[in-house]
Amino acid sequence: MSKVQSISTLTNKNHSDLEYLALQELSTAVILCQQSGVILKANPSAENLLGVSLRTGDNLFERVPQDGILANIFQRAQNEKQAFLIRELELHLLPGSTKKHNIIFDCAVNPDIENDIIILELHDRQRHKHIREETGLWEQQSITKKITRQLAHEIKNPLAGIRGAAQLLEKQLDNKQKRFTQLVISEVDRLALLADNLLGPAKELNKREHNIHACLQHVLQLVDSDSSHKTQIKRDFDPSLPEIEIDRNQLVQVFLNLSRNAVQVMQEHKTENPCLTVKTRVLSQYTIGKQKHKLVLAICFIDTGPGAPKDIEEHLFFPLVTNRAAGTGLGLSISQLLIQRHEGLIEYRRDKNTNKTEFTILLPYLS
Repeated sequence: MSKVQSISTLTNKNHSDLEYLALQELSTAVILCQQSGVILKANPSAENLLGVSLRTGDNLFERVPQDGILANIFQRAQNEKQAFLIRELELHLLPGSTKKHNIIFDCAVNPDIENDIIILELHDRQRHKHIREETGLWEQQSITKKITRQLAHEIKNPLAGIRGAAQLLEKQLDNKQKRFTQLVISEVDRLALLADNLLGPAKELNKREHNIHACLQHVLQLVDSDSSHKTQIKRDFDPSLPEIEIDRNQLVQVFLNLSRNAVQVMQEHKTENPCLTVKTRVLSQYTIGKQKHKLVLAICFIDTGPGAPKDIEEHLFFPLVTNRAAGTGLGLSISQLLIQRHEGLIEYRRDKNTNKTEFTILLPYLS
């Protein structure tokens, strides 16, 4: 059975629950329509791609206005009884859309003459590019983690010997000279702490089911209670989110790091009307790295600060990368490591249209 035929069986009144579920599980965005544009079915991937709800009975041409392009192609496909492919069709932002930018996608229009319907398949060109970038970031982070851990071990191994020798030497010195050995010991301790941070957490994850909003509220209350800043903190939470299995302590550490970083950067650059918005959403049929997940939790930290300098934004999650005088360059690196231990990823993006900075944590709901 061809792909078009297998999809078109879903429009029959006697289609099985299994066939319906197959459409729901497809990562490809699929919309089944009448020639007039009336929607018969649309899977979650289609709604996720377009950023709008597509209900049975809605008119596709009204929900996705395209200056008549789709209507003309529908007509041609029906008249000529053949499929058409439109490449790089640009869709402008729709009212109520969850998308931030115009969408560019390839559109396949397949007529099902037997059932008198049009099968529309949409392929997000930007998303495919984004998946390649995410995969590259994931692999890059894995390589960096191995190199960093090896380097940290090489740093840490001789430190115990240096510290011990300094302590032995200190016993032979008078009080006036001991300040030199104490300086050596304090610097050794600082380097040991740095090496421990580079090595990352050694404990196994203590994962339990948690309400992510309760964790975020805890963190935002801590940040909000600091009277040294005047940042407005907004919450844009999706109340329908199910609980997710996480190590609460590690996620709280990540949330605190991203929140405080945003607030401190806005303070340092004297941002006018500083604002931090924390937003939660659920994404369906979403790929992280090379792994596709049925449901993914997206937690966005959006601030009105200047963002990262262009010369370091591609290396933000590497250890010791920072442009802040008081920064260690370890916060984002450790945060990325903690999220990767949950099989997730942190992404950075600077929105040129709104002049806002966004860090998005992607966490899969693991079944």
